[in-house]
Amino acid sequence: AAPETTTMAETTTTIVTTTTAVEPHRYSVIQSYCTWEEAKSYAEQSGGRLAEIHSEEDWALITAELEKTDVIYGWLGGIEEKNANGAYTFRWLSNSELDFLFNGAGKNYWFPGEPDANSAATVEPYLQIWKIKEQWSLNDNSNQALQVYSSKPYRFGYVVEYNW
Repeated sequence: AAPETTTMAETTTTIVTTTTAVEPHRYSVIQSYCTWEEAKSYAEQSGGRLAEIHSEEDWALITAELEKTDVIYGWLGGIEEKNANGAYTFRWLSNSELDFLFNGAGKNYWFPGEPDANSAATVEPYLQIWKIKEQWSLNDNSNQALQVYSSKPYRFGYVVEYNW
């Protein structure tokens, strides 16, 4: 009897490595005459969030984007709340503190006299970047800002952060 021949199919394993390009961290300024809550909602609906500032680089990128638009009053992702000690403190919507803005690591980005929520006649719980006297700075503000600056609705907006 002839010997039995068994033929086994060759198995080849191929490993394919694909690289998915990660979209870079970026900011976008949206011109919109809207409340802070509306800006937050719109930013989230677009797949982003209201922008947070954690470094000099963030500040530079955000102000550069703002300079490309007519917006001089832009909502950011900071909110002020009364803490357990009764003092008002800001935090980012991501629940991180505004450490870069308060720890002295960089220059003082606040407009002189700001934040002033403790002394304001109205509660100003939202963080805003604004351009006053050709200088970008921070301000705590309320939605009443829309009425105060109603003669310039086209100058309002918000900053969206993507891929943080």
